[in-house]
Parts: sequence; C-alpha cells; structure tokens
Amino acid sequence: ITHANERFDLDTICRHLDLKTANQRHHVAKKLSYEVSQGNFEKSDRLYRYIDNTYTRIDWQKASESEVVVVKWPYGREDDSRFGFDGHLVVSPGDIIVIAGNSNAGKTNFCINFVWENMDSHHCVLMGNEYEAGKFKRRVRRMDWANPLKEDGTPKFELIHRRKDWKDIIFPDSINVIDWINMADSFYKIGEIIDGIQSKLRNGIALISLQKEEE
Repeated sequence: ITHANERFDLDTICRHLDLKTANQRHHVAKKLSYEVSQGNFEKSDRLYRYIDNTYTRIDWQKASESEVVVVKWPYGREDDSRFGFDGHLVVSPGDIIVIAGNSNAGKTNFCINFVWENMDSHHCVLMGNEYEAGKFKRRVRRMDWANPLKEDGTPKFELIHRRKDWKDIIFPDSINVIDWINMADSFYKIGEIIDGIQSKLRNGIALISLQKEEE
C-alpha cells in the first residue's frame, strides 16, 4: 500500500491492515526498514514518508512566448502615481500574484482597483471575507472613474463571500482576486493553500492578499 503525500508510523499501518500480534508488527517493521534501505521510504523519528522520485520534463524549446495575460495595474487617479509594475512584470496563464500587509494597509483598495482596471477585458471574480453588500455598494459609487455595470445593468465582475477552501471555487480561466487570507490563523498552511489555488488555474490567474500579523 502506497501512502503518497502522507506521513505515517508503524501503528498507523498496523491499524489499517488490522494487524495486532507482536509477530505481525515485527514483520511490518522489517518491511518498512527494507523499504527505507531501498530508498522507497524516508524515516524521520517514528514517521515514514513515501519518496516520489517521478518527474515530468518540460519542453521549454517549443513553448510559445506570446502566452501572457495582459493586465492593468492600479494607479493614483489624482496624481498618476504608480507602483512601477507597468511594462516590467509579465503575467502568464496560471500565475499567482501575492500582496501582503498588516490590517488597514490598503490591500482591499488594491484588490478592488485591480478588478476595476481589468473588468472590461477579463472575467473577474472578487472573493472576500469581509464584504457587506450595502457597504460595498457605497464604495462602488465613489469609484466613479469606471462603470462597473454592463449595458444590461448586471455587474462586470462577480463578488463572492468566501472565508476558506478558495481552491474549490477558482474560475480556471478568469482573474480570481482573493481578499484576504489570514496568515495569523494559517501561516504554516500558506504554501499549501497557494499551491491548491494555482493547481485549479488554466488560462486564468489569481491575485491573493495575505493579512499579516501586527508587529
């Protein structure tokens, strides 16, 4: 039995196989030791991990350099101040863009403005965990430098309430903006969360806002 992407110990294997006698456990321990010696398992303290040495070669020579997602970056409407991304940052299909900062650092402003800049040329999805319909509507009314509605009166983007498991609702060919993921609650899981989101992308991208702890 291969436990890919898992860590397990002798007790776990014996329970899984319903092995209870000392002799049975001894044979399992010998088998595990053999697999470690053959380079199939890695052992750290009491835990074993299956070593997956398979890989896929990337044929970069035949790849197209023209496969990019053209995005517009937010900028200051009053003074034309910019972040400096324009013309310098190339975004490809499946890319993840990460911004991070403490509470009230302007992350939500950046996320909403990013949607405003791109909603006319891309299908955009804004996923937030603190958006309230009325408050958001008042905010939209102040952003009068762009029209967020189509000719039929429906929004040019989708606003979704979401607090966790963002990868389950990623739109693979759209611009997905996630505002925000709390690093304080799941710092050790951030890499896994971002990997999960990226695995669901196809021709789209994701902009992820990370909420940092106050220092």
